[in-house]
Amino acid sequence: MQANVFGVGRYTVTVDLPASGGLYPTANVSYRGTDVGQVTDVQVTDTGVRAVLSLKSDVQVPSNSEAEVHSRSAIGEQYLDFVPKSDGSRPLKDGDVIATADTRIPPDIATLLDAANTAITAIPPDNLKTLIDEGNTAVAGLGPICPGSSTAPPSWRSTRVTRSTRCPSSSMTRDPY
Repeated sequence: MQANVFGVGRYTVTVDLPASGGLYPTANVSYRGTDVGQVTDVQVTDTGVRAVLSLKSDVQVPSNSEAEVHSRSAIGEQYLDFVPKSDGSRPLKDGDVIATADTRIPPDIATLLDAANTAITAIPPDNLKTLIDEGNTAVAGLGPICPGSSTAPPSWRSTRVTRSTRCPSSSMTRDPY
């Protein structure tokens, strides 16, 4: 482990992104769900952002991989994940650069919320109920019904939803209190 502190057993790869996508220094880097390194620097460039990665030498990440910025949850920390396009390419090596064309960043949440708000406010209030009812009809039966949901049977609507509550109904447990 001590060797990694001084850079031995690691190599550097640069990723050019159109924007940071929320990526920051010390963010994790993964490949096929396995931690393979860390973002060491994020720099603004004329065309976007350049992220510098320190990767473990013992993991061979294919050089034809796409670099995708993801979030661990809706409000979680960002990380970079390598996704190979195909098998058979040489592994990344020290000094390689992943071009912007081979990167993906998440959409900006503020922009998405603004667009959703614009769309919803464009619907006349009398038609909003129809839209919601028709949407419910369109997706009926596609997923589990959870207690407390407006589409749940009346006997379930008063069920107190807890961490032990399970969906679908066949495995649902009720809070005894």
